Amino acid sequence: MAETHLISQLTKLIEAQYKEKAILEHKVSELEQQKMNVDEKILSFEKTLTLIDPDFDLRKIKTQFNISQLIKRRLFQQDLKWLISKALRQDNRWKNLYWITSDVMELDDRTKCSASVTREHELAVIRVLRDLYKKGIVERQEVKLHKRTIKRGFFRRSEWRLKPLVQE
Repeated sequence: MAETHLISQLTKLIEAQYKEKAILEHKVSELEQQKMNVDEKILSFEKTLTLIDPDFDLRKIKTQFNISQLIKRRLFQQDLKWLISKALRQDNRWKNLYWITSDVMELDDRTKCSASVTREHELAVIRVLRDLYKKGIVERQEVKLHKRTIKRGFFRRSEWRLKPLVQE
């Protein structure tokens, strides 16, 4: 009795794997066709360029790219500088990196489903905060730590807020 149940489960798993294999083969053939179309376009553009300017050196065109940079997914849907400024503008209090990142994730559309703040999100916010700090848009204060507390990184022991506008 148990053997027939096991056999039927295994046949279902095997069929599912064959279906997945067929789908993958179809996608691979579509990608190969798409690659051939792109190669034809590249040749056509290069021929057109040589007809327009016969002295142009085609070796000047960049052909090698870092694939990991090209397919890297965006962590935030909207512009991160705008999101950070909006998060800091909501209440002009001092905020640490974690609270800025969580506020930015709440404001962004894509990250509403993933509520946890990850290291990648914090690193993206750090990059933008550093630029905004260098431009003088945000200001920083160091958090007063207990004397026995080990000081962590620059951004871990800092609080941030928008720099108040000076009225002249």
